[in-house]
Amino acid sequence: MSARQRMRQRATVERQMQTNRDPFGGKGTPDWRPHIDDLPCFIWQTSGREATDGEKTVAVNDRRMIVPLDTDVTTLDRIASVTDRQGTELYAGPMRIESVARRSDHMELLIEAV
Repeated sequence: MSARQRMRQRATVERQMQTNRDPFGGKGTPDWRPHIDDLPCFIWQTSGREATDGEKTVAVNDRRMIVPLDTDVTTLDRIASVTDRQGTELYAGPMRIESVARRSDHMELLIEAV
């Protein structure tokens, strides 16, 4: 089965379109907007762990996703949601894109959901 045949799920990718500044000239509030809707993909969970920071403990899930080659996606984007072909939500976001790796017939994303 080719990588493209495995892409039976659909993702919504958001990109930050921040143009505003705070009163001190720094970055303003994030403005995430849909960048790609219904992106063919296949996502799976590779591991899960707990991260502790002082008094807080958070569950962190590492996932991988394959998408078509030459998809306009970077580590500055994020995944808003992943659905099946009928539109049933499988994974709710937002999920950070930690890395983007180019393969011979697809791109592989390392995704972190907190």
